[in-house]
Amino acid sequence: MPPEIIVVLIGVISTGFFLIGVVWFLRKIATAAVEEAKQKFGDLDRLTWEKSANYFGNDGLPAYELRGNGVLVLGPRELWFRMWAPNRTVSIPTSQITRAFSKKSHKGKSRMVELLAVSFKTTDGEEATIAWHVRDVGRWLEALEAISSQPNE
Repeated sequence: MPPEIIVVLIGVISTGFFLIGVVWFLRKIATAAVEEAKQKFGDLDRLTWEKSANYFGNDGLPAYELRGNGVLVLGPRELWFRMWAPNRTVSIPTSQITRAFSKKSHKGKSRMVELLAVSFKTTDGEEATIAWHVRDVGRWLEALEAISSQPNE
């Protein structure tokens, strides 16, 4: 067998092992994030949640903010997001949410699909908007509307 073919085969096999390792790592951190959500909220099946919401950022934070996937949960008292990597959590009390809507882009980023956007009052009293790409924006908007129409406890 010519040496060029051996080099190509070694490259293909090495790339395959690398990709398998990346997939294994992503599944492991995604599973850890879901487990953290279950510990925090209990049975997720009774809540609106998504294992792989794509975070588009918070317009109240710097433009260079990292974008990434993570677990998004609408609990009874908070909208909670745990990014897979880096390990970062965003928590917005539902009492601070002022509006939920859909939009096509956020902070200059777009995937040409509808995004879930949530405006809220920050701890400084300022208005900020945060956005995610989720599978069913309509379902999230209905759930957020239902939470906002409940009286605050």
